[in-house]
Amino acid sequence: MGLVALALLVAALGAVIVMASLRNDRQSAVRERQALLASLRAHETVMKRALATAESEQATLSALSNGDLARVHERFGRRLNDGFGFEFVYITDAKGNVIYSSENGKEGSVAAFAWIRPAVERAMAEGREAMRSGFVASGGGVSGLMVARPFEEKESKLNVAQPLLAVTVDVVDPDFLKELGEPASLENVQLHPGESGSGDPRTVFVPNLYDGSEARLVWRSMGAGRGMVRELLPVATIFIGLLAAIFLALMIRAQRMAKELADSEARVREMAHQDFLTGLANRGCFLEELEAALAQRREGETLALLFIDLDGFKEINDSAGHAAGDKLLCEVAVRLRAALGDNGIVARFGGDEFVMLTKCREPGDVDALGARIFKALEPPVQAEGEAVSISASMGAACAPQDATSGSELLRFADIALYRAKAGGGASCAGSRRSSNASRCSAGRSRWT
Repeated sequence: MGLVALALLVAALGAVIVMASLRNDRQSAVRERQALLASLRAHETVMKRALATAESEQATLSALSNGDLARVHERFGRRLNDGFGFEFVYITDAKGNVIYSSENGKEGSVAAFAWIRPAVERAMAEGREAMRSGFVASGGGVSGLMVARPFEEKESKLNVAQPLLAVTVDVVDPDFLKELGEPASLENVQLHPGESGSGDPRTVFVPNLYDGSEARLVWRSMGAGRGMVRELLPVATIFIGLLAAIFLALMIRAQRMAKELADSEARVREMAHQDFLTGLANRGCFLEELEAALAQRREGETLALLFIDLDGFKEINDSAGHAAGDKLLCEVAVRLRAALGDNGIVARFGGDEFVMLTKCREPGDVDALGARIFKALEPPVQAEGEAVSISASMGAACAPQDATSGSELLRFADIALYRAKAGGGASCAGSRRSSNASRCSAGRSRWT
């Protein structure tokens, strides 16, 4: 009877372990789906922000009406390709005819538009007023994440059907899918057109703008529950006569797994808000902080947003190597964080582009911050055995003087940055809308 009771107890223990593992697997799949969708939404947000702030509609329409496609390419298409890595950029009329195109940074190329056209036509048919986004999966081996934004303004000099439509596509390649799965530690993320395989719990359905159907994002991960079963059942079988020791081992194991799971979730949350290279806040985190700061801004309080772009970083990266470039970015991040202190947030938007948000308590706070930044960047950086000197250009905009929304504030700061770059770099530029475009001097810096 004792052996039977022990056998029944062990069987009950095994059943409990199996049930717990299945439950953990289900919960793990739910968390993974939520994390993957959050990562996808963050990527779409980046694309929408980039498309909305790349160049003002009025300037783009003016250049198109004058036939100045080179200016459109430089200020719109090339910036989206070089600055954000979006391979395809188009401007079409209201009938889907291409007016401007850029594919992989090459102006005038329309080789890829054939498989994008159905998605563009669908986006126009489903609504001309709102921005549209979704995957374009044709089943022919090429897929992309597309964002389409209709122009709000019209240009009477353009003899085409209006409103125009701005379209950008980020090609879904292994790097794209790896980046999408990294926040949730997902492996082998893949995009498949069609609905087959819908019974797999590790599947997320997303709109397919190519034909109006749904595409599937699938991935592979080792469920926590399956790992527990595989490791604990052999232990329970081998040490069946040492039931007390097995119970103790199970308790210790469960505590360890709970801690590992908690640590893993903490890492996922941290990765979702942190730039992987510099440790600064990433783009998605900064956009959330910006909207929160604007919503919580008190009457009479000023928020300053600074865009910072390193001068000549590409040449340094090409000559000294990517390792030196990465070290330089990390050192710049440390210096920017030290210059800002605890008075705001500094983030890396991508490449060599950084952004700051701070509260201004005195009229000269932005000047003082700009001076600290330039002073912090003056000392050379030791990268791969070489002393590398770096300077930066900055553009600043203030709320509420320049804008009261996050997108507008980003746009004015970005415009100011381009003015600083156009002036030769190593300078600060404030928004022309703001009344506090004062001057500061530190090293080679200047306000324009």
